[in-house]
Amino acid sequence: MGTMNYPQVGAVPFEKELNVLAMKISQKDVEERFIRFQSLDFLERKAELDAISVKKLTHMRQAQPFDADAFLKSQEMSDVYAHVRQSFSWKPGGYRLQVLLESPDPFAIVDDEYAFNLSPLDSQNVADNLRHVEQFFANEVVPQAPGVPATQIAWKWVYPDMQRVTG
Repeated sequence: MGTMNYPQVGAVPFEKELNVLAMKISQKDVEERFIRFQSLDFLERKAELDAISVKKLTHMRQAQPFDADAFLKSQEMSDVYAHVRQSFSWKPGGYRLQVLLESPDPFAIVDDEYAFNLSPLDSQNVADNLRHVEQFFANEVVPQAPGVPATQIAWKWVYPDMQRVTG
């Protein structure tokens, strides 16, 4: 899932499935593991809300001058913000991660399951990112003056120790 920025429309979400032609990787080649919320229910509802907000954005951009603040405060965007906030799932506790890969040819994955724990402080640090939801969308929608960068967001990440689950 990603976002394409179009001058006429703004940020438009898209999803693309790519076929892997060749891949050779070992555990030592993987230096960083990026884990994010990927609930299908969340993604499906977010796609619905994004489509509604993109229609609103397109309509509002046709009006001159475009009022980005009005769009960002619209009910459509409020619904997007609320959905993201309400769907936050990183609570303190233990998690198990399983790597799933699909291929037309059968193969075996070695070391495909990991476990990690989030402390209450870890969970709170990640939850602090929710206060940046509106600014994230504002950076995507509000036109920047030439030479003026978008507002930087100081995302908080946690790096829990991941342990391989054996047998």
